[in-house]
Amino acid sequence: MMPAVPGSAEEITAAWMAAALGGGSPHVIALTRIGVGYGLASEVHRVALRGSGVPQSVVVKLWDTEQAAGTREVSFYRTFGADPGIRVPRCHHAATDSASHRGVLVLEDVANAEQGDCLDAIDPRRAVTLAESMAGLHARWWDHPDLHAHDWLPSDRKRLRDEEWFASRGAEFLRRFPSRLNPRCRALFDAAPRLAARSNEILGGYPETLLHADFHLDNVLFISDGGPPVILDWARVARGPAVLDLGEIVFLMGCVDHADAIISGYLLALRGRGVTSVEETDLRRGLTGFLLRRFIITTYGVAGWKTASSREESILHRGLERIQEAVDAWSTQHPEAFSL
Repeated sequence: MMPAVPGSAEEITAAWMAAALGGGSPHVIALTRIGVGYGLASEVHRVALRGSGVPQSVVVKLWDTEQAAGTREVSFYRTFGADPGIRVPRCHHAATDSASHRGVLVLEDVANAEQGDCLDAIDPRRAVTLAESMAGLHARWWDHPDLHAHDWLPSDRKRLRDEEWFASRGAEFLRRFPSRLNPRCRALFDAAPRLAARSNEILGGYPETLLHADFHLDNVLFISDGGPPVILDWARVARGPAVLDLGEIVFLMGCVDHADAIISGYLLALRGRGVTSVEETDLRRGLTGFLLRRFIITTYGVAGWKTASSREESILHRGLERIQEAVDAWSTQHPEAFSL
């Protein structure tokens, strides 16, 4: 019997590909490692194929399910992948092996696409397009009863941390980055437990929808012909307030100076898909809750991150720069949100 999950790239054979694709007569003519430096918890290969009844190429993703990625992405594709409300790669095969603790996806190799880079920023046009696409996902599952039917899909509505977590992480952050926070953000850093409680209070009042929950530019393919972007890497998919995805676009993917256009584009797309109960003031308050949480994640949350490459180090430091820029800009527009 053909194994459901290859133990390594060497096991991605013609026979295995035929089983994964459900038929055809594929010949593997090339296997190339891709995405090095992007997927930190997986190994991704482009497999060029030849033969009748098979695509010219596919992308095979392998990972250790005992690590952070877990098994959620396989469950996402099996449960929501056929019609998530947003463009994702077509999934040919999704499986896990509980004995070897391995997972595999065989995905569409999206043509004519440019992968985003979380170290860069996107222009306002792309940011609005991305927000409109994300509105399709959120509207499709807005307050949907099916979200509560799956034990594997966690809620990201609240993050609960105890005093010990804040004390130990805060001390480690200040040891590693003693002078990286500007005066406003240092004051917020010192008040982090109160910010966390306020964020939980704000976000707790919003309906849940399906979230990507690890939304950054490395996980976006921009299509060259202007079609809807393709969203990758659903390993942390969750349910929760929509602003947890939207906030990543507003504050961290582009420039927060363009927040008004992004919020307007998202809200218009949401209403066009039947979600009419949300007002702009609701989104802005929710985005404040997101930003308070994101500030804690980007400071306390990275305190113990032992970077393994120069790219990871750059991601860490760029994240600190961007979150402070976002806090400075948003607190100017919404001073009441950050009153201590």
